[in-house]
Amino acid sequence: MGLAIRNKRFPEISMVDIIIACYAGYILFNSFFIRPLPVTNLFLLKFLSVCLIYISIRMMTDKQQRTGSLSIAIIGTLEAVLVILQNYGWVESEHLLFNCTGSFFNPSLAGGFLACSFCISVYLLIITRICFKKICLFISGVLQINALVLTHSRAGWIAAIIGLCYLLWHTDSIVIQRSKAFIKKSLIVQCIIIGIAIIAAISAYQYKKASADGRLFIWGICLDMSKDKLITGHGTGMFREKFPNYQAAFFMQNPDSDNVDYAGNPLYPFNEYLSVLVTQGLIGVAFLILIVNSLSFHSSSKGVRQQRAFLLTWGIFACFSYPMAHYRLMILLPFLIALLPIKSRILRNHLGLWTKIIILGVIISGIYVGISGILTYSKLEKAYNKHERISQELYNDIKYDLTLLNHYYNSIANKLPACEEFYLLKEYVELYPSSYGLCELGRRYKSRKLFSRAKECFIFAYHINPSLIVPQYELFLLYREEKNMNQMVAIGERILHQPVKQENTISIKIKTEVRKILRDHLTKNMVTK
Repeated sequence: MGLAIRNKRFPEISMVDIIIACYAGYILFNSFFIRPLPVTNLFLLKFLSVCLIYISIRMMTDKQQRTGSLSIAIIGTLEAVLVILQNYGWVESEHLLFNCTGSFFNPSLAGGFLACSFCISVYLLIITRICFKKICLFISGVLQINALVLTHSRAGWIAAIIGLCYLLWHTDSIVIQRSKAFIKKSLIVQCIIIGIAIIAAISAYQYKKASADGRLFIWGICLDMSKDKLITGHGTGMFREKFPNYQAAFFMQNPDSDNVDYAGNPLYPFNEYLSVLVTQGLIGVAFLILIVNSLSFHSSSKGVRQQRAFLLTWGIFACFSYPMAHYRLMILLPFLIALLPIKSRILRNHLGLWTKIIILGVIISGIYVGISGILTYSKLEKAYNKHERISQELYNDIKYDLTLLNHYYNSIANKLPACEEFYLLKEYVELYPSSYGLCELGRRYKSRKLFSRAKECFIFAYHINPSLIVPQYELFLLYREEKNMNQMVAIGERILHQPVKQENTISIKIKTEVRKILRDHLTKNMVTK
């Protein structure tokens, strides 16, 4: 047993480790003291999982780390096979609207994982000397790049291309070295490459222009959000709760904006760096810059520079998507960071007391939070089977987790007395405002004859997402019930002339009903005159 312990490689603390530890401490501080809502066990479990993965990879030997990289390449290959099978209709997709999602619920996330695993596969192909392994890795790379194309993930494509170019740029291949020398000497070639990059960027933008414009709109709102709490941010994980209010404020100030079609209730800002700015402020961004600087801008071997391509791929993908929202892409980040060998050790202590204390503390905390979370969700599962026994104490534990609150509301709302159900809906909307939730709350106010409160809900719902026709229809019906015919006619005309993202049964029925009511109103006025 003593021999086994001696063979283990305990982490040698470096400047990067210290910066990451300080950043982790700031995230906890931000979560407990800046975030206005209580921290959930699920968040703590994710946080500690990332810490444990980072420490575990740093403790691995070089051989074990290569095995870990190979494991990701194998998983990426299996993911690619699944995507290809979904493309031929032999396996059902995880999403109703997209055919190729792999084991993810969204093709973009599948594209991000495939981009990272593809770069790792190419790296292993370059350093491997065994012919059979080279053939297997080549086949793996072909499958992954084919699957990446099938996902139609622009973020994945861009990340894979940039990561691959960076990786190849730092190889010792004679062809690559000659190409590098030629590119450095020829200004014309450099201009051609820049031109190709610009054309590729424009093409990627035009490929799904509406989606790209939607992201640009969300990013603009994020910048407005960051201005209010520039230093510390709004609190870790608070994007979803705060975004609707800022979107509503934008449309109140810009009622004729062309961005109406891009309004919605996004769960993520589609940019992890903007997410950090919004939720953790400039302090969080400063930590990211320090980490990137420590990992990137110091002398290192060729192998280390090649391995940076993995982290670069993940980082580019994070510019256009939300990898931290899915556990597989989330745990990939600490793996890729810890994978990079760091020469600038500031403390060489293979089995130091503080190292063991830190590792033991993280492990014990993870076990405690994990057991606590499992017990909480076990209680919740039992509560789902016995709706009438769900206690207020359990509700207070889950209401700050949007996913759990969704399940809770959908499961028991219709079984509660009307008064309790109303207050549950009200608290739901206050915590997580959305156009649909506000419309439902407005209907409840209207049924109680609280027309002014109902009107506030419908107007707020409209400003959150002016492209939706339902909030305006609810306002139309409210004005009709109040006998406010002038406002009713004005709203009705706006509904009839408003373009809809996609005509469906609901919008057609609403416009038909509005047209009929306006016609009857006009006929009645003519008869009266």
